[in-house]
Amino acid sequence: MKRSVAFDRVARLTPLFCFTIAAVAIYLVRYHVFFWDTVQLGSKHAHFYYEHNFATLLLPQEIDSGHPPTFGLYLAALWLIFGKTLPVSHFAMLPFVWGILYFLWKIGKSITEERKALFLLGMAMVDPTLASQCLLISPDVALACFFLMGVYAILQRHKWLKLLAMLGLAMVSMRGMMTVAALFCFEITIYFKPSLNPLSLKGRPLRGEFAPLGDRGSGGHWYFRTLLYYLKKKQFFIYLPVCSD
Repeated sequence: MKRSVAFDRVARLTPLFCFTIAAVAIYLVRYHVFFWDTVQLGSKHAHFYYEHNFATLLLPQEIDSGHPPTFGLYLAALWLIFGKTLPVSHFAMLPFVWGILYFLWKIGKSITEERKALFLLGMAMVDPTLASQCLLISPDVALACFFLMGVYAILQRHKWLKLLAMLGLAMVSMRGMMTVAALFCFEITIYFKPSLNPLSLKGRPLRGEFAPLGDRGSGGHWYFRTLLYYLKKKQFFIYLPVCSD
């Protein structure tokens, strides 16, 4: 009985401990500069919107590689509120880092016992690839968060959480749009092969929010609207010869 009570306390404190470690880690690297493709997808996009006071959503040709500019808009908005500094940019990633840890923990609790789910959090904290990415000012951090949110939503059949995850993926980058397709295939697999679902959920009709040409609020709808908008306004999509991502 005492052992169970002690474990319950540890189970409640472990996620909070991981969230604290993540915040401290970001604080320690708060003056690290933009790196690699985050220079364009983060710094250059955000600088354009910040310096032009959000006058237009269309990026200049030389820095537009076809990705939705949502991440740059997000950073620019935070700069406008809190100031254009590196610490503000780094702490802008903290909600997504916390989201990654939270949904890993929730997925672990969904498919196994809570004791093992806590180990999943520990593995995420010490994994060098994930940990290093989470310390960058990168849209990939947001993609990882929304992807895990989508997996959890599918397993638990949370319609609105699934819709939020899919919209988040589709609005961040073209990688996210492709990830929406992967999640769509995952849900189809569970529908036709319920035994493959870790939760052993029964098959159910697919919802419109994960159909490629689904509801107006869907990721598929966002993808095709973005495609048509770029083709109309800039005569290109995905590839632009004068810009390299």
